[in-house]
Amino acid sequence: MDNFRIAINTNVFLRIEHETRDPSEVTALLGIAPTVSASQGSEGNATIGPHGKVWALASAWAVNSKDNVEHFKWLTDALGHRGPQLAKLREQGFDIKIYCMWIGRKGGYGGPRLTPEITTRLAELGVEVYFDFGFIDIPSQKARTEV
Repeated sequence: MDNFRIAINTNVFLRIEHETRDPSEVTALLGIAPTVSASQGSEGNATIGPHGKVWALASAWAVNSKDNVEHFKWLTDALGHRGPQLAKLREQGFDIKIYCMWIGRKGGYGGPRLTPEITTRLAELGVEVYFDFGFIDIPSQKARTEV
């Protein structure tokens, strides 16, 4: 992996929301336990989104890598060939999105990346992917010792 592409932090997550349907319905249809889930008024550890009830599957606690592709691999492996089930949820009014958070060093090249393999896996799931990325200014070792 090229050094200029290494993040300071990265993760991906599938977020499924609905205004009235319970997250347990998502668990039952997908056959996967969420990393986090919450309903309006619940004490869950997920941020309640605009729809009110959230089911999420996140790589943050499962993948120890700064390469976002490894996080996408984990998520797509976990979801397998569940594109038809995700389509059924969409038909029932669920809002389904995949998010990739990527934080890197300010300056230079880099950012989140997708490989042909990951792009194919994501296309089979039929879910839009959103990227949230930023850069942090981290002084070099030399600059820190000259202070």
